[in-house]
Amino acid sequence: MLNSVLLEEFMGRFFGYGELSAPIWFIGMEESGGESIEEISGRLSAWAAGGKKTLDDLAAFHARFGDNSRFAENAPVQSTWKELMRFALLARGQKDDLESIRKYQSTEFGRLGGHVALLELMPLPKRSLEDWPYAAWTTPEASPHLKTRADYEKAIRAPRVAAIRDLITDREPKVVVFYGATYQKRWEAITRLKFKGSTFPKIARNGSTTFMLMSHPVARGAVSEQYRAGGLLAKKRLKQRPPLKFRGGIAYDNWHTGSRAQRFELRDNGTIDFELISKVDEPGVPDYHFIATAKLSHGIYSTESTQLLTVDGRDHPYGKARLSCWVDEIDSDKIKIRGQWVDVDDDEAPYPFNATLPRIYSN
Repeated sequence: MLNSVLLEEFMGRFFGYGELSAPIWFIGMEESGGESIEEISGRLSAWAAGGKKTLDDLAAFHARFGDNSRFAENAPVQSTWKELMRFALLARGQKDDLESIRKYQSTEFGRLGGHVALLELMPLPKRSLEDWPYAAWTTPEASPHLKTRADYEKAIRAPRVAAIRDLITDREPKVVVFYGATYQKRWEAITRLKFKGSTFPKIARNGSTTFMLMSHPVARGAVSEQYRAGGLLAKKRLKQRPPLKFRGGIAYDNWHTGSRAQRFELRDNGTIDFELISKVDEPGVPDYHFIATAKLSHGIYSTESTQLLTVDGRDHPYGKARLSCWVDEIDSDKIKIRGQWVDVDDDEAPYPFNATLPRIYSN
């Protein structure tokens, strides 16, 4: 039988291969495999030996359980990975011929520190949609939710959807590709957006991330053309700087330590660049300068705790501050920002503000 404790950890914490900070993520339904209990046991041991990472190195992980067949020189190109690699190469402005794809598979694809992440919605590898060997490889007492495929889906899918959504929110990849059009509703459960378009790739956007829905790489039809078109779209997206949408600021002259001037720039729906310059009316204490990017999460723009600087760029003795704010749309030409700048090192002392930003019509 499989190690039930390690299996539970694996299902809850392992999501695939590659680099979470990568600009391109691919998300599929589940990994192929599950040919034998020995294989799955080997995968569990390989994950544990690698430090139980959220994402592991694709080649190193497979090498740990004795499968290096796809990473040797002149190895055959794996059929599902082929179109994902085509997409990734074109997004980087590189060639997508077969030999370029083969070399990319053996040297870069799915590696830690690389430029793609490969995630799976469901954690357990399977040979086919109908296959369910895990009931025979576990005991009902240790793993009651693995008795049937339906039990597994009911217990595992919702937490995995939430976890992947949180990873996307936290890491903000530039492009996320969901493959498997028959699972569109499951992908939309992650994005909380509807994909638009009558042809693939279908598109949805949220803040700084572009989501693409594609056919499965081994589906019938002109799949290579889909992934070629998607890769070229991603290339433009990766090079694009978000257009400046709104810019404005507000000045104060009635705060107890002197005047403060603030500047806001909203470049997309995901970030606000914020700058504060303050005059300090204390002998020997320099004026301070606070620059940060507020990122959107759960409807609120907020920054991390950020070091205040002097106007010439040195650390300021006042320490750190952070910002939280909300954006209200007034009309098509103006938005209102309301929030507070917080002095982290002074018992979270808040300084509220409001600012109206006009739309900017040039980048």
